[in-house]
Amino acid sequence: MARRCRSTNISPCALHGYQEARALVAEQVKRGPGEVDFTPTLSLANSRAGNTHARRGALALARRDWATALAIISPRVKKDDSDNSEILDVYVRPLLELGRLDEARPVCIKLRDREWNYLGVQNRCRDKGLLPS
Repeated sequence: MARRCRSTNISPCALHGYQEARALVAEQVKRGPGEVDFTPTLSLANSRAGNTHARRGALALARRDWATALAIISPRVKKDDSDNSEILDVYVRPLLELGRLDEARPVCIKLRDREWNYLGVQNRCRDKGLLPS
């Protein structure tokens, strides 16, 4: 059973939640693919934990989490040959945060062309100068 975060500051609670989510989803991924592939969820949890670390000023931890997110989702991008917008969304976020803009640019363009903008991914691409304003 999950323990409740008692901090009055949102960042530690968010980080606590992402850490719990990573642990739960990692267990599912270890069991192997069943009816549901949890790889994108695990990657996204790592990416969001990285974002939380960055907001708290822990940039080394943030970079580690973004690199982990990218390592988790990259094989899936290659396997799916970039046809799945949800997978591309999860893939582009750590690329953007790690400053790998040359790799992120074609993904941002593809998501824009597909009119995919889950949780403002196009705004993140614009913030990095990869899409026109």
